[in-house]
Amino acid sequence: MAMKSARMEAGVSRRPGFNLIEKVRFEMKSLQAPIVFKAHESHIIDVAFTPDSRFLLSAGMDNMIQQWSVADWSLVQAYEGHEKSVNSVCLTSEGSRFVTASSDKSLFLWELGSGEPIEKLAIKGSSAWLSGGDRYLAAVEGAWLTVMDFNAREILSRYKPFPKRTTSLAFSPDEKWLAVGGQGDDIRIFNLPSCEPVHEIALAHEGFVLSLAFSPDGKYLASTGYEQKLRLWEPGEWDRVGEIQLEKQGVQSLSFSPNGDGVAVASDHTLTLVAVEPAFVAQAVTLDPKGVYCLAFSPDGNWLACGSADKRIRLWKVVPSFFED
Repeated sequence: MAMKSARMEAGVSRRPGFNLIEKVRFEMKSLQAPIVFKAHESHIIDVAFTPDSRFLLSAGMDNMIQQWSVADWSLVQAYEGHEKSVNSVCLTSEGSRFVTASSDKSLFLWELGSGEPIEKLAIKGSSAWLSGGDRYLAAVEGAWLTVMDFNAREILSRYKPFPKRTTSLAFSPDEKWLAVGGQGDDIRIFNLPSCEPVHEIALAHEGFVLSLAFSPDGKYLASTGYEQKLRLWEPGEWDRVGEIQLEKQGVQSLSFSPNGDGVAVASDHTLTLVAVEPAFVAQAVTLDPKGVYCLAFSPDGNWLACGSADKRIRLWKVVPSFFED
C-alpha cells in the first residue's frame, strides 16, 4: 500500500474550537507542593498506574521495578529479573499483569504481586508499548521496530521505520493505527494489524520526533520534537490543529489527562501543563532535576506522577484548575 504524504509546513488547519498559539502564555498558577520520595537507586525511566489507580509501578536504571501503594505511597513489591536498565513498564488493560523492556533487550511478562517474571517474551527490544486493548505489543531496539500480536504471541512485522533510530510510538485507542517517530522530521502512520504504512506527516518536527501520544478518545495525536514544539494532529486527515512553543529543551515524555482536557510534558527541569481546547500553556513548574524522564496520570484522574534522574518520584494531586487559564 502506498504511503500518503502530507506536507504541513506551509499551513495549519484552523477549525472552530482550535487555536494555533504562536507565543506561549505563562500565566502561572501555584500548584500544591508535590509528594516526593526516593524510589530507586538510579534514574527512573518509566512510571505507570494500574487501571484501578490503586498502585503505581516505576522502572529504573537500577534494573528494578517497584510497586507503590497509592493509599500511602509505601513499597508493596519489588520485581527483579532484568540484567540492565528497565526502560518500559506496560500494564495490561485488566491490570493483573504487566510487560517490561530492558536495555538487556529482554521483554518479561509479570504477575502483579509476584516478584519474578512468569514469561520471557519472544520479542527483543529495549523499550516497549502495549496497545490499550492488549492486542498488540511493540518493541524498539535502535532503528528496529517489532510488532507482536500479544494474545497469539505471533510476530506480525519487524522493520526499520527510520534508517538510524526509532524514538517514539503510540497506539490509537481503537488499535487501528500505530504512530511512529524517529530520527527525522516525519511521523509515520501504520495500519493494524497489517503494519502497512498508510500516511506520512512530513516535516512534522525538526530533526527528531521525541514523543507521541493519542488522546484517550482518539481525537488527537500529540507530538513533541527537537525544536521544542508540542503539536496536535487530527487522526484520519492528520491535519495539524494546534501548536505550542515549549520553554525548555530536552523533552522526554508527554501524557494526556484521562479526560483528554490537557497534556503534561516533561522536559529539562520543567513540567508543563498544556490545555487542549483551545491550546495554551496553563502552568509550568520548575523542578530540581534536569532529567525528567517519564509522566503518568492515574486513570481516575486524581494524580500526576513523574520520575527523574534524581532517583525520585514526584506526585501532584490533580485539581480542576490544572488546565485552566
